[in-house]
Amino acid sequence: MMATLGGTGESVFAQMVSGGAAQALVVILAVTVASFAPAIRGTPLDRVFNKDTRQPPAEFGPFTPLAEVINGRAAMVGLAALLFFEGAGSTAFFLN
Repeated sequence: MMATLGGTGESVFAQMVSGGAAQALVVILAVTVASFAPAIRGTPLDRVFNKDTRQPPAEFGPFTPLAEVINGRAAMVGLAALLFFEGAGSTAFFLN
């Protein structure tokens, strides 16, 4: 996303209306449907969404559950801040 913002010089809002929004929605829909695919095949929802407390989630290197929660929240805050600053200003936040 940052490479696209830096490459075009347009704001996030301008890029959404000029193209790509439909493709993004298709990807979001595909990922959402794929997330529920194991549940459709009979796996309990607690196991599908890693809420089974009897078995702790697997860790691999720096990818611990706590690190993933922190990274996800930081990404959401960063995107919200980007949308806020671009909405409040008249230019793109990341210029060429």
